[in-house]
Order: sequence, then C-alpha cells, then structure tokens
Amino acid sequence: MEIELRLYGGLNRYAPDGQTCSACLVAPSATISDAVTRLGIPGTVHITVLRNGRREDMSTRLEPGDTLTLLPDIDGG
Repeated sequence: MEIELRLYGGLNRYAPDGQTCSACLVAPSATISDAVTRLGIPGTVHITVLRNGRREDMSTRLEPGDTLTLLPDIDGG
C-alpha cells in the first residue's frame, strides 16, 4: 500500500531518493516501526512520529494514504 513520508531535520538523509516528502510503498500490514526500519533509521536515533498529524506509537498499523511525519527529537537547556 502507499503512504506519504515526510522527513525533517537530520532525518532527511534517510529519505528515499533524497526526497524529504515522497510516496512510499509498504506492506498492507505494516506498522510505523516497519516503515522506520525500512528507511534504515537506526534504533539509537530518537524521533517523534506523527501519523496524519497525530503523535502515534511505533506499533500503530498504517492505512493506505496515511501521511507519516518523522521529526528528530531535540534536547537542550
């Protein structure tokens, strides 16, 4: 099924074909975790995930046409 990916900040290095916003094919039963793993983002990279504009857990199943936005976590003081 097709979803839209939006990658921001340093995560754009994992973007398919170098595009920060692009269509991506995933398995019909794919979760957010599956999509992130497919992009090659290491588990040590801390990210915030939005599915259709709402924060979601990595185990959330994706639906056709979903927009998945990945943002790097930012620390500071």
